[in-house]
Order: sequence, then C-alpha cells, then structure tokens
Amino acid sequence: MSILARLIVLVLLALAPTIAAHGVNDILLYREREQEVREAALATAVIRNAELDGIVRGIQHVLGPVSRLRPITSLDAPLCRSALSALAQDYPYEDLVLAATDLAGTVVCASSSNLASVHLGDRTFFRSTIRNRQFTVGEYVQSRVTGGKAIAFG
Repeated sequence: MSILARLIVLVLLALAPTIAAHGVNDILLYREREQEVREAALATAVIRNAELDGIVRGIQHVLGPVSRLRPITSLDAPLCRSALSALAQDYPYEDLVLAATDLAGTVVCASSSNLASVHLGDRTFFRSTIRNRQFTVGEYVQSRVTGGKAIAFG
C-alpha cells in the first residue's frame, strides 16, 4: 500500500468519529423538529376543536328554540319561510340555510329560495334526529341545498 493510500486511510479514520457525530446530530435534530411539528399540530387541533365545539353548541342553542316556533311546527310554508329567512339574516354566514322538513324528510320551507323538492329523509343526520328525537350533527357531505360541501345539523 502506497504512502498516499495510507495517509487517506489515516485521515478517514481520524474523521470517522466527526462524521458519525454529525450524522447522530442530524438524526437527533430531525427527531426534535418532528416532535415540535407534532406539538404545534396538536395545539392547533385543540384550538380548532374548541372553535368547532363552540359553533356546534351555538347551532344547538339556535335549533332547539327554532324547532318549537309556531310557524315551524305548523309547517305553514309561507309563514315558516319568512320566519327562517328572518332568523338566517341574524347570522353572518352566507352559506347558512335553515330548513324545516316533514317527518318523511321533504323540505317544506327554508331560509333561502324555494327548496320544496329537496329530500333529506335518506341522510344519516335526519334519520338519527327523527329516531332519537335529539340534536344530531351530520356528516361532511355535498349539500343538496347549496351544492357545496356542508355539515348538516338536525
């Protein structure tokens, strides 16, 4: 083995611990950053969950009294529509639609345009609400009312 080859081997042997230390440091730094990202994601998820809980509680507090209003319980379409339209105007959400259905799930009146042809009887949230007679949060679905993605409440 030539002197140059021996010198290269000697230098590589001398640098091996340094290279190994850098490799270990990179791995530890990667794990630390990964843990920080997980903790940040968890903190964000906790905040978003609290916001969603507040929204759901708010909707629940609105739907309870609304479901007992005389224009709604009578299912008198013109009175019901005007009552729901007036209520919807009190909320800043442009995609909020309040609707009342008969027990079969056919929309009788709604806060937006005439939706009498819309049928919700096959939706999980509707069946659960009718069966349990209590507030229900539906699944994330494509709305038959607006055509966009929505979460229905009953």
